[in-house]
Amino acid sequence: MARGRHRSRAAAVARAAVLPPRPSALRPRRRCHCRRSRRSRGRRRQGDDRFFALLARNAAQLEPIELEHAFVETPARGRIERGAGTARVVEGGGPIRAKPLRRILDEHPRFARPALLKLDTDGFDVPILLANLDLLARTRPVLFFEYDPYLGATPDVFERLREIGYRRLDVYENTGEHVRSLELPGDIHGEYVGHRGARYADVCIRP
Repeated sequence: MARGRHRSRAAAVARAAVLPPRPSALRPRRRCHCRRSRRSRGRRRQGDDRFFALLARNAAQLEPIELEHAFVETPARGRIERGAGTARVVEGGGPIRAKPLRRILDEHPRFARPALLKLDTDGFDVPILLANLDLLARTRPVLFFEYDPYLGATPDVFERLREIGYRRLDVYENTGEHVRSLELPGDIHGEYVGHRGARYADVCIRP
């Protein structure tokens, strides 16, 4: 689960996979997956042209998968900066292909009620969740995302998720080890402050 980390909070490369209801899908990098069922494959979203081409090539081996060529919840204008095996959106430049998560799901009605939402967007995981609390309250997928204070993650996301019906938090080190399970809102923020992105948490949250 290690990653190349030269990026800023202004960045968000979001790929998503959306699949039918109820659980599981872990983990292509820097994307947002929504899973519909154990047997269905899913849908992945990626905004960057170069990474989308790689995604499409890999997805061809995993049919049926629907692809969405878009950044998720990013500004409509920006510049794509690539490096260290990743990409990010930074200020400046022209229009970019960006869509809200809600619109992407509306355009793919087969995935309107995902069982799992997996985010890996280089610093935009928490903002995407906070921008879609109404959607999450209605559909209540299992959530899997990166929690890294160095990239701007704040603990209010756990309280807000608790308010809409989420209860259980599983914490993993970014190297893959399961740390512990606890009830939301939990108290993990302090453990991941001050590591400058070298250490962060992957968290799984369930209703």
